[in-house]
Amino acid sequence: MKLSDVLFAELAGWDVVKQARSLLASGRVLSSSWEPPLLRGTVLEGPTSYRAGLKIKSASDAENLCTCRDARQRGIICAHSIAVGLLHVRSLEPATAVTATKAVEAAKPMRKTPVKAIRRLPPGEAGERLELCFILPPNFDQAAVKGRVMLVAEGSWRNGRLPLTALPPNVHFVLDHQDASLLDALEALNDGD
Repeated sequence: MKLSDVLFAELAGWDVVKQARSLLASGRVLSSSWEPPLLRGTVLEGPTSYRAGLKIKSASDAENLCTCRDARQRGIICAHSIAVGLLHVRSLEPATAVTATKAVEAAKPMRKTPVKAIRRLPPGEAGERLELCFILPPNFDQAAVKGRVMLVAEGSWRNGRLPLTALPPNVHFVLDHQDASLLDALEALNDGD
């Protein structure tokens, strides 16, 4: 059976596929593997990591394997499991002839002056302490062989752990030397974001 957006829409509905696309676009789908009939992966939703997936019996019959509340209590096919499937489908799309560097450059928005996404103070000054955290997929070895490793960057501070893009822009953070260097590299790759 071939996995596709249409198959997922038949199993869960277009609204769920739309939610799953949003999860995928925000980088919350950490892994995906397809060994028929089992589709398995991991999805990050806030501070919770869900083991999600489907046991696909036919184009109109699938069992949801996700550990989220909707799947357990309501018995529906949730966006987490569909997002895992979408990641697998996207991983099979043919790569373009553009190198990875050119693809990153082409995806960057045109901006005259880079803007720091995270406001920082030098070490030793008063500010919120921020520690960088990185999440690698549980199937790292398989993803690395395919050249498709999803890396999720988060910041840990007194109010908890959040994706870097969700940190409040009005707070000034203080990072140690290593985390500051890593953040500089991430911002350079993303044109200051």
